[in-house]
Amino acid sequence: MDQDTTPKQLPQLGEWDGPIHGVLGVLETDEERVRCHACGRWFKALANHARRTHRLTPEEYRAIFGLNASTALDAPALRATKRRNSAPILARYRPLNWHVLRQQTTEERRAYASGPRRLQTRVDPHNRETWRRMQRAGTERARGLWQDRAYGEARARRMAEARGGRVQVPCAVCGAPLELRRWQVRDSQHHTCGDACRRELHRRLLAQRGHLGSPDFREKARVTRRRTLAARPEYGREVGAKISSARRRRDGEVAEQLRQLPAAAWEALPEPDRSLVRRYYGVDGSQPASLVELMAAFGLQHRQVRRMVVQGALRLIDPNAAIGAAAPHDERVRRRAAVHAGLAALPDDALAGLSELDRRIIERFYGLDGGPPGRQRAIARDLAIGRRRVNVALAQAAALTGVA
Repeated sequence: MDQDTTPKQLPQLGEWDGPIHGVLGVLETDEERVRCHACGRWFKALANHARRTHRLTPEEYRAIFGLNASTALDAPALRATKRRNSAPILARYRPLNWHVLRQQTTEERRAYASGPRRLQTRVDPHNRETWRRMQRAGTERARGLWQDRAYGEARARRMAEARGGRVQVPCAVCGAPLELRRWQVRDSQHHTCGDACRRELHRRLLAQRGHLGSPDFREKARVTRRRTLAARPEYGREVGAKISSARRRRDGEVAEQLRQLPAAAWEALPEPDRSLVRRYYGVDGSQPASLVELMAAFGLQHRQVRRMVVQGALRLIDPNAAIGAAAPHDERVRRRAAVHAGLAALPDDALAGLSELDRRIIERFYGLDGGPPGRQRAIARDLAIGRRRVNVALAQAAALTGVA
């Protein structure tokens, strides 16, 4: 079906059934609003009001009430706001010499417009011809410099001075001296002597900038990991094998260092840290235990077992390591392990005197129901109770075992 392209006939001047407010041909305004000729009400903009209320398009409104076709139906204040907001957007489409063009007279503009110009220069809002002209000038200048023998010799001399000398800089992690060329020295002084120092420096920089503890950083890492595993399922097995191999190699080196420690060094480490380190690394000659086995044996969570094992081994190998004193979190973990050991030593009917809810909370928190030890928040969410109710049940478990 062909669309009708015949221009629509506009109404005549004054062709309005109702009363006309104001004077025909004049748009009454108080600088902040304009007055509607049809209903006499005041608005910041009349176009939408005329279309919704009076079923008139802006062209029909101007024709009926005698306004020019170029008359805006907005208040002066609104037009000024629109001009101010659109100025940064329109500035990108101005020619490079727009400030010169604004100072030209009408005759000069007409003479410039009538002159011969390329079509691209006339229609291109970014005036690319000017940029090409500047680029050609820069290329010619560079060609002239390269042909200048004195300039080439001076440039070669400066490059030789920059590349020839060697300086000694320290490693940013271990402080070992490094001999580098001058052009290899960085302003940040982030030089490393090997892959291990490079990874440690990267971890420190991320920790300083707050990226490692950022929820956004962790969420982005999880999303990236899920996308990679979805695209390449074998990637997880490859990375897991590499991590397991590196961890076994690293744990074997740590276990060898722990076996050479005297008994006094082990006595300085409190329980259950000492037992966790011994069982994880197999220091006593037994088979090394996994984190899952230690979780079930001590009633701790995965992250708690990993933290106690790593920090305990580090304190044994390097007592002067900068890992800080024992935090309150560590004391809570040791208290939890002590309560779990006490509950395991109690008879089976020791919890019979407690309520069903208390028994479920204690069993889930310490992993006595066969599952992994739980967290207070997760237990409260699953059982639809408050955190305070969970703490009351855990306090009863501590009272039964005699742990303060």
